[in-house]
Parts: sequence; structure tokens; C-alpha cells
Amino acid sequence: MTLTDEKIIALSKTKILLLVLGSLAFVGIGVWMVSMDAKLIAAQRRFNSPLLMHGLGYLCIVFFGLCGVVGLNKVCDKKPGLILNSRGITDNTSGLSAGFVPWH
Repeated sequence: MTLTDEKIIALSKTKILLLVLGSLAFVGIGVWMVSMDAKLIAAQRRFNSPLLMHGLGYLCIVFFGLCGVVGLNKVCDKKPGLILNSRGITDNTSGLSAGFVPWH
């Protein structure tokens, strides 16, 4: 491999958009869980703890909301996902990308 010979792998915008849509769905489920009335939760047999339902709802909103934000940032990102060359690997695949990793 010469210095100018490199392999560029682009990010899949379709898969990232599916991640964003899925995260929006789970944020919606979390909002529904938080908005449930405590009396309605207590009347059901399966989910009779308002604290559990509201806690899981808030957890869904926060976690999947962050996943959606990272996904939207990646959709707008113009940099390629992965670059392989003779000097090393440049990683730009996720919200916590490693950047340039040299070969040793």
C-alpha cells in the first residue's frame, strides 16, 4: 500500500436514519410511560408500580433521546466513516469515535 493508496468507507445514511426513527419511537414510548396516571398503573396487574413505570419512561426518554441526537449529528456529518491507509485507521463511525489510530 502506498501513501496515497487508501480505502474510504462511507457512513450508511439509511441505517442512521432508521436509528433516529427507532429512537424517536422509543422516546414516544417513554413519554407515554411517564404520562400514565398512577391510578391506571395501579389498576393493571402487570405494571402496578408507578415508580417503575415512570422511572423506565424517563430512562427511555434520556437514553433514546441521546441516541437520536447522535444519529442526527451523524446524518449531517460529511466526513467518511472509516479511512484505511498505510499510516493507520481514521475512525469517525460513532459519537465516541477514536479518530486517527496509527499502525504500530
